[in-house]
Amino acid sequence: MTCREAESRLPLYIDHELARGEVEDLERHLAGCAKCHDAFEVLRDVSDNIRAAKPLYDAPLESEARVREIIRARERAVIAQRWRIVAAISAAFIAALMLRPVKANGFSEFAAGSHVRYASGATPLDVASSQPEAVSRWLAPRLPFHFKLPDYINQPDSTKKYSLSGARLLQYGNADVAYLAYSMNRRPISLLVTSASQVKPGGGQTFRTGGIDFHFSSDRGLRLITWIDRGLSYALVSDPGVTGAESCVICHGSTADRKKIGTLPE
Repeated sequence: MTCREAESRLPLYIDHELARGEVEDLERHLAGCAKCHDAFEVLRDVSDNIRAAKPLYDAPLESEARVREIIRARERAVIAQRWRIVAAISAAFIAALMLRPVKANGFSEFAAGSHVRYASGATPLDVASSQPEAVSRWLAPRLPFHFKLPDYINQPDSTKKYSLSGARLLQYGNADVAYLAYSMNRRPISLLVTSASQVKPGGGQTFRTGGIDFHFSSDRGLRLITWIDRGLSYALVSDPGVTGAESCVICHGSTADRKKIGTLPE
């Protein structure tokens, strides 16, 4: 992929509108081209700032026509070489006005693909830290829902086998997704978190424990577990060498939460 081709695809990449093959080609190019990676960071910063500032309520449907009119007027006024940035701003505004729940049957596939790209080094973390407080502070202004990493992640524990690596921000359809990267016994584990009002996990084999339905499935040789708890949807991705109950402790490892995962299958 040339730099010119990569630049033309950046707005579609930020809006999650590229096909899987195009995503992989573009991410390989960004990993090796500093110029295009810098251009991507500029576009993503604009999108992040708009996403962080959007209201926490659904805008009236009639506002869409007014926003489109404002955006078209803005596009006519700016110089030609900045059209890509304007297009990214337009997409972010329209997405905020057209929030709709996303079908559940694709969330597991999306989670598996995100895990594979991170594990292969194709997608770096936005914030690299083993400190849950630092990662929570970075995510807070960028998510339309409240999510805070549990404090016990960083507490000394001689039996704990996992560690936090960092996070990045993803988008699944119209849903903002927090991607958390962990390491357990030198194996990567991915945790994706989004609003349950936007994504409803399901499919696979269901196990109910602690008042929660855990959905077990597989994709690309990976183990996937999805569930809803306290208004949030979760997707946990690991390789088959990590058991279900063992991997779930990264977000349900407190004494109060262990009863929720105690009877999950190995």
